[in-house]
Amino acid sequence: MRWLLPLCASALWAFGARAQQTLPQGHFRVQLSQVYVQQTLPAFYLPHVLDEQSANALLQAAGNGLFGDVSPHDLSLLSPGMSFFGEGVATVTVSQIDYGVADWLTVSAIVPWYEVARVLPSVTANGALLGYNLDYDPRKPISLANFPLAAPLSASAGLASPLPTRAVTGTEGAQQIFTNVLGYHRAQRFDNYGIGDPYAALTFSLLRRPGLRAAGSIYAQFPVGRPPDPDDPFAVSFGDGHTAIGGRCALEDSEAGPLRVTLGARTLFPLRDHPILRVYTSSLIPLTGVYARERVSRLAGPQLGAFAGIARLMLQDYLKPFLNVSYDRKFPDHLRGSRPASDYAAVEDNSRWGMFSTEVGLAYTTVERFLAGESTFPGEISLSYYYQVQDHGLFGGLGQHRLWLTFSTFL
Repeated sequence: MRWLLPLCASALWAFGARAQQTLPQGHFRVQLSQVYVQQTLPAFYLPHVLDEQSANALLQAAGNGLFGDVSPHDLSLLSPGMSFFGEGVATVTVSQIDYGVADWLTVSAIVPWYEVARVLPSVTANGALLGYNLDYDPRKPISLANFPLAAPLSASAGLASPLPTRAVTGTEGAQQIFTNVLGYHRAQRFDNYGIGDPYAALTFSLLRRPGLRAAGSIYAQFPVGRPPDPDDPFAVSFGDGHTAIGGRCALEDSEAGPLRVTLGARTLFPLRDHPILRVYTSSLIPLTGVYARERVSRLAGPQLGAFAGIARLMLQDYLKPFLNVSYDRKFPDHLRGSRPASDYAAVEDNSRWGMFSTEVGLAYTTVERFLAGESTFPGEISLSYYYQVQDHGLFGGLGQHRLWLTFSTFL
């Protein structure tokens, strides 16, 4: 599970909405953004930590006779349930530099750096008949003397022999089953930092006439950031784990004097990669036993989006309030591995989403005054609030909030 939608891609989308035009030949633009992100985690409840497949794997490893007539279904029902909820926060610096190779062509580089990436999950578990055997050693084969589950049961309950009774139950018992039996990292606070996936872009002028300009870009994403960890559901991934190429086009109309309207479209096409995933079977509960861990061939679904923006220069062109809105759709991934194609349906279904976003902000700029020869320093500083929400997947209906503080100057 990835709680933080890829911020490097979000930085690219901001590039698509804000940097529509090329620079004059030989000139630089340096932009630095500080971004604060808050994301509510999906809340879900596992009625039982062990599903039937996990319980069956345990019974097969233990051998015949240890549990008598107890079925995998019965064993799963005896295991405790767990509930998860919480939030994630991050502070990210996004650096962007643009250079005008020619009046009609600009090259750009975007690099996000996660200064703080933190997840604060809350985990609770109900009591259950089965607990975690404190004497279990996961480095040794499962046997009667070394079995991960413990309960004060006897042969009268259907067992061939009593299970160990030195156990821990409740939340800690479920945590131990979660880690030592299912193979996940412990569900606890996550803190990390690091670089995200960088982007490189070429922007070229398509139309230049008074009051109307158009530009297009092609760009590439490079898999440098920390990819998702299939064994750590609450870890923040700093990248998608694959290379991607994309493009966008934008039209800016300033014929209405100080009012400027921007319309555009963008797309991103990931290339095939081969990540290690947990192939879960329920799209509502993306957890499974270690038996479902597999390296797959993945062709991530493409992303298509449209955006619109409106801004107005005021107070002698020094202030610029702006509003941007967009809708992006990601199509499902296509996975192939050693299993039947239908086994990947839940993972593929959770990979698709549609995302609505809006940004409102205020900028102080000297660019227009500089172009009019009335200022000696061309620069801009802006503060904006950004909100996005998905309509499908694990984060469907859960909003993400961001505050953007951006400074840019021209050299």
